[in-house]
Amino acid sequence: VIAVTDEDDCSVPGNDFVIGQNQNLCDHPDYPRFDAEQAIAALDAARGERRRWSFTAIAGNTTCTSPLGDAQEAVRLREFTTAAGDSGRFSDLCLAEFNAPLAAALTNAEFACRSAP
Repeated sequence: VIAVTDEDDCSVPGNDFVIGQNQNLCDHPDYPRFDAEQAIAALDAARGERRRWSFTAIAGNTTCTSPLGDAQEAVRLREFTTAAGDSGRFSDLCLAEFNAPLAAALTNAEFACRSAP
């Protein structure tokens, strides 16, 4: 999985949520978000083991304005990629440079594919 985003992750279990126009799902008390360990456990279960999947996030390491526009700090995505160990990669969108991060993501994904039976 490769996620290129200028926002942080706000994933919640299920898809039956309703929020108002000016509300933010990340801050909504009625919808607890997945934590990194829950998401990692789900991917491990789906693929059989950690080395069979990879996740790269190209997102804001800090809140910034770059030639690409504004980005929020992606705290949760950074936590997830760190917790994923060798299966996770995080690159800073604020640097506005994609060659090296995408090459690393593809190398990581290729390793995961070759690890599959």
